[in-house]
Amino acid sequence: MPTEIEIFAEMAGDYPAEVGAIALKLANTILISHPELMPRALPGWRALSFHHPKAGYVCGVFLMVEKTSLVFEHGRLLSDPEGILEGQGARVRFVPFAPGREISHGMIWAYINEAISIKA
Repeated sequence: MPTEIEIFAEMAGDYPAEVGAIALKLANTILISHPELMPRALPGWRALSFHHPKAGYVCGVFLMVEKTSLVFEHGRLLSDPEGILEGQGARVRFVPFAPGREISHGMIWAYINEAISIKA
């Protein structure tokens, strides 16, 4: 039986190579920085969600044709002094990763830690 990451990797293969590579690198960065998060492949959403034992759903990596987005369900509540988060909805905010954008491990770690603390 394939793992959640393997299922997501198969989904990523349906996208341009650079977008798929970013998505997998982002997913691995999340798993390395927060090993307590459990990944869950969501084929219908073309995404990999991450769940915390106490906080529940924390964030997700969503595949799109031209980019990958790191989405936070309660992103509006996150501190964002540098204005990195995008979105104007009532709750959701995201960080877009187009080919060529650097993945900052520190930024991801900080956003995920805050997202966990908000929900736990």
